[in-house]
Amino acid sequence: MVDYVGQLGFTGNFDMTLDDKGRMTTPASFVKVLNSLPEAEQGDLIATISLNKTVAMLPVKEWVRWMESIDSLPALDASSRRLQTLTPAFSFQVSLDGNNRVRVPQQLLDMFAIKKEVTVVGMKKHFEIWDRKAWSDFTRKTLENLSESAQDALAH
Repeated sequence: MVDYVGQLGFTGNFDMTLDDKGRMTTPASFVKVLNSLPEAEQGDLIATISLNKTVAMLPVKEWVRWMESIDSLPALDASSRRLQTLTPAFSFQVSLDGNNRVRVPQQLLDMFAIKKEVTVVGMKKHFEIWDRKAWSDFTRKTLENLSESAQDALAH
């Protein structure tokens, strides 16, 4: 079977557990994606807030692109300014340790009421860490209205 890790990016969802220090083993397929990056970028991530009210983990270059798009929003718009203020304020550099664990900043875990049981969700260019129950509820509600959601998204 051909390995498409570079093309697929972060995909899939995985139930994981945070230890007492807020560390989580990174799914093996996500480690492969990180290892496919240039050597200087491997293992380094930015943990930040996600619009899904979860913790987003982005490779550093992807976070820079994300911030460039946020910075390009009109500064006179109050909603834009909130994103421009909160995103860098709640962004933290983290790294995989020798056991492929990443420590999730406690501030972010508390912000989104994420406890021990989590689901790690691939979002192609980044991944998100969800409280397991919140992920289950989101999935159930979204699947119930999947057709309507697709129509709404395509209409914009």
